[in-house]
Amino acid sequence: SKPAPRNAAEMQKQAPRVGPAWRTREVCQYLLDAKIITFATLAATLSFSLAILNILPIPALDGGRIFFVLVEIARRGKRISPEREGLVHLVGFAILIGLIAVISVQDIARIIRGESFF
Repeated sequence: SKPAPRNAAEMQKQAPRVGPAWRTREVCQYLLDAKIITFATLAATLSFSLAILNILPIPALDGGRIFFVLVEIARRGKRISPEREGLVHLVGFAILIGLIAVISVQDIARIIRGESFF
């Protein structure tokens, strides 16, 4: 007969490797080894950051539209002309695209020069 296990590591070696508890342990170990939790955390952080940026009152984003709705409420239902609102969103969108282009060019230049992003 086998001697009794002296510690948790020996007990784990002698434990049967069957059943849902063992399968759950294997899946969790795989996820930790594969860094899936790190990836999921990164994805959740990016999604949350995007949600926060989208709700800011920047024209051409959802927050910009919410801002116009709040302005209409403050003006007791008097609507802003759709042409004027559209123009504001167009200018805001153009500024956003310009900013994205400038940042992208700077990032590509850093890559070409071999510099770090941080």
